[in-house]
Amino acid sequence: MNEDRAIYIKPNHSGIDIPKLDPVLINRNQSEGKETTLVLDSNILIRMERVVKSGNKWRSVREKGLDNLVGLLQKCRPYSVCLSPGFALKEMPPQNAKVAMDLYEAFCSVHLPNFIDTPTSTRKVHTGINNDYGFNDLTYEAKLAFVIPYLNFLYLNYIEYCYQGSPIEKFKAYVDLLEEKIDLLSATEIEIAKYCFFNTTNLQKGKIKKFCQKIRENSVQIKGKRAKQPIEISKISFNAASDIHLLHVANMMDGEYLDEKKQDCWVVTTDKKLAAFCELFHQVSIDGVLQPYAIATVPDEMIDSEYWQSANEYFALKSINRRAHHLSTKIDLDKLLLVVNDAVDKIERDFKYL
Repeated sequence: MNEDRAIYIKPNHSGIDIPKLDPVLINRNQSEGKETTLVLDSNILIRMERVVKSGNKWRSVREKGLDNLVGLLQKCRPYSVCLSPGFALKEMPPQNAKVAMDLYEAFCSVHLPNFIDTPTSTRKVHTGINNDYGFNDLTYEAKLAFVIPYLNFLYLNYIEYCYQGSPIEKFKAYVDLLEEKIDLLSATEIEIAKYCFFNTTNLQKGKIKKFCQKIRENSVQIKGKRAKQPIEISKISFNAASDIHLLHVANMMDGEYLDEKKQDCWVVTTDKKLAAFCELFHQVSIDGVLQPYAIATVPDEMIDSEYWQSANEYFALKSINRRAHHLSTKIDLDKLLLVVNDAVDKIERDFKYL
């Protein structure tokens, strides 16, 4: 039986016509001088590893759910698509990344021999072993790229574990904490927080209730259970930030020029939860130009929720009141690295296993 198959996420679009990744789009991009870049997440690399270790046969490709990805790429013109595993590799312990890169190349040599990496792909030699790899093990440059989503999830977990209050009180406290400590309100992470703090008790069993539970499992739990010690919060936050970081990467690269080619960037994953979130929330782009705002779709089950209405209103008012400040202020990422230490200390001091 096949595992879950590869999913293609376009984290920004107009919201009117949701883009679909297929050979027609890819070949049209090439004809227009655009480069289609697929940012592979760690789940895809792990599947590729398993295929190679199982003999690197087509049967294993099907069993690991990668047949649709390989089939898509084989239908495209030569050199019309670039695969980029580099960002996922940077999230791995160095020794794991070296093995993953070697097996990725072994997979491509058999099933995708014509494909090259984008200029952003990591190709340096990876050395060393660290079984507890996390934010502190990243390079300085990687920390700067990672620090905002990581801080967002550290503070989300701080409110989850160290703050007593109703769902809306927790949400407001979270937004206030981000404003105070980071001086930036990230719409993506705040949308995730809405689902984390939402009380699903009165929801009937179904897709939305399960979705909320999955969001919580990924954002404030470890292996489906609540953290029992502060050090687990760092692991939860790092893993959650990794997913969001790939969306941010694809958004930042999209529409930019690399080697004189305009980029059309997609995230490739097997994470149904991430794909479902992107169906409800996405950055806006118009005519290929990324806009400084996002669109969130409220599920039918939430429309009459007092919590949901209050959360949306609170965030909207905060955003309006902060607009002038936001436009005139430049984020100092180096200072935010120091804030990470403050957040970790705060969690260690106030952590409560409830």
